[in-house]
Amino acid sequence: MASLLADSHQEIVPHIKEILNSEDGIWKYWTIDLLVDDLRPEVRALLHGELLRLAETPTQNDRLEGVDVVARRVLMTHFE
Repeated sequence: MASLLADSHQEIVPHIKEILNSEDGIWKYWTIDLLVDDLRPEVRALLHGELLRLAETPTQNDRLEGVDVVARRVLMTHFE
């Protein structure tokens, strides 16, 4: 399913943002790891702000679930 969604265009961005702004750390982790990492570069770029926020100021739950770590990995891999 993730590989099918990763081929999406900008229409998927609001749905991913909703997940990344939720309080569900596990959902955020797997969305970033399995989907955001494989998105088209121009679509992934639209999520830069959310990824940066999760990497730099994660909630306690996000830290416990490793969301900050996976967000940093995607940022370092695709934005540096």
